[in-house]
Amino acid sequence: MGDHRTPTPGVLGVEVGRSAVRGVRVDGDRHEIVAVAEVPYSQPGIDRDGVIEPSVVGVALDTLVVALGVSARSDVRTGLTIGPRNAGVGSGPKMAGWLGAQATRLAQPFVCAGGLGVAFVPIRSIDQAVKTAFDIGLDLHRVDLAPVATARAIGEQVDDLVCVGSGRGWQARMRDFEVLEAMENQQVGADEPVRIVGQNGAYTIARYGWIDVSPDLLHSGQVDVAGLATAVGAAIGVLYESPANLLDGKVIGGAAPAVRHDARRPAEPEFRPEPTIQLSAVQVPERVTVPPDDGGGQVTHRLAGSADRSAARPATRPATAATNPSGSGWGEDRVTEDDPINLFSPDTDEHDILGRSRFPSGLLAVLVLLTVVAAGLGAAYLFV
Repeated sequence: MGDHRTPTPGVLGVEVGRSAVRGVRVDGDRHEIVAVAEVPYSQPGIDRDGVIEPSVVGVALDTLVVALGVSARSDVRTGLTIGPRNAGVGSGPKMAGWLGAQATRLAQPFVCAGGLGVAFVPIRSIDQAVKTAFDIGLDLHRVDLAPVATARAIGEQVDDLVCVGSGRGWQARMRDFEVLEAMENQQVGADEPVRIVGQNGAYTIARYGWIDVSPDLLHSGQVDVAGLATAVGAAIGVLYESPANLLDGKVIGGAAPAVRHDARRPAEPEFRPEPTIQLSAVQVPERVTVPPDDGGGQVTHRLAGSADRSAARPATRPATAATNPSGSGWGEDRVTEDDPINLFSPDTDEHDILGRSRFPSGLLAVLVLLTVVAAGLGAAYLFV
């Protein structure tokens, strides 16, 4: 008898970067990347706040889908990443109130989603992403904040700083395979491939977690592992229904935008920020600058040779280029070190990170004393 199993729909992971869209197509049954492509914008497609211009990005995205070998767009589930200004990941008991104040200041609501760490993004950025996908007939299943998707592609716990450029420069920290803190870092190039920066220097990834690259594609030399990490992370998010899908998020400071096409928006999850402590921005070595885009909208299949992702990416940790603390914060109108989000620090005790407050020492001492007294009274009663 033949095999009558229904094939699992394919998955597209798409990064909407500063100068180009980058994408991967994943076989839904084998969980293998079977195609990759990049399409630069013919003109600026992202405004100064990192918000998509659908008429420009849509053209590049349409070309990208064709380059990835998609014939029927309804047969693929798409995950897309964005990296707008005034976004990030944080936690803390005052976060909801702070985001409400930010929404008032910016005159637009925020969307929040996540597990241990909560990603927050101005709602207009998500609305434009949904519109762009709808206009070209994509079945949009999730929208991710870029550094969250990037960390997901690493596939292992990383205690060092994760840096990537996607829309703007980002730095992120992980805990238990989730991003607990992500913030803008102007020392990271706006289209810089992922790299991990620790006390002993910077290194990058050589493979992905949770997903494979098909042997034919791997042998073709078309896969730039570090350069595609953000797009791959979006695809992994679709395959495994990972946390922090902004299409499923809670809206703070206003109403949700109109839902277009198949972009699903189920019941909003409970927003439960976790108390942690603050981390300031860190200076990272080897800042990458993005050359002017002269691609004219041409598709680039060999991502390893693309101009905007061609920075040096050492495979192992060098002996130099250690990080140095910096007080640069989030920038003039972004989150600063004085904001009450209480971001993650690797030095924080795990009980504090997870919001499990310790037993107060004073109360503990009183309980111990009462226990001793009770035991003494009990003994006296038995022997008198």
